[in-house]
Amino acid sequence: TLVRLDLSDNVLGSAGAQSVAQWLANPNGLQVLGLAHTQANLDPILAALGRGSSELAALDIQGNKIKKGKEATSLVRFIQG
Repeated sequence: TLVRLDLSDNVLGSAGAQSVAQWLANPNGLQVLGLAHTQANLDPILAALGRGSSELAALDIQGNKIKKGKEATSLVRFIQG
């Protein structure tokens, strides 16, 4: 079982973020996710985490811009659980 995934410093962009989100939306045992400096669209990823990654304990999104609106709302929802 994959418990740690570190994609930091890899440029994901929108297409890569969508692919990661599709995987994260399914039930998984991921505990640590590193997305620092990936230039990813975080909205689909954060939404997917709430559906499939119930065991996530650490999320690193430093260096990514969080846009007002959907991304900020998704982040708040994820943090609030």
